Amino acid sequence: MLFKLTNIRNRIQKTFSTKDLLNLIGDRVNDEIRFGKERYRISSLEDLDSGSPTSGNLVWQPEWNKTNLVVVTSGQVEFHFESNINDPEGLFLVVNGALFDHGSHSAFHVDEGVLHWHGRFSLEPTDVVYVKYLTLTHN
Repeated sequence: MLFKLTNIRNRIQKTFSTKDLLNLIGDRVNDEIRFGKERYRISSLEDLDSGSPTSGNLVWQPEWNKTNLVVVTSGQVEFHFESNINDPEGLFLVVNGALFDHGSHSAFHVDEGVLHWHGRFSLEPTDVVYVKYLTLTHN
């Protein structure tokens, strides 16, 4: 599968393959990627879909989802939001254009539909805050 992403800085689109993505998130030294407790060889990847809309196969497209969060009071640290993500590691928080990733040592974490902000500054009602995450959709 091939897909295109647009560079944030220069707006130039680049085409990536599934193998490019697996190499990025997997262990290239050991040629493996983990899904849960299972390990798979990246080099064993077989493209099962030609990517042609006329081939009768589904064509998967990456799609960014965005959910606005409203800061109601100065210093607010919790935000309730609905999301369709199973893995919060793929969730990004954007505050006034600055991107923050998820994790225990980052500026936020998510627990049961609540985003907890623990960044180094207090949020204000004038701040523009949203979460974004990537999903795959098909035609």
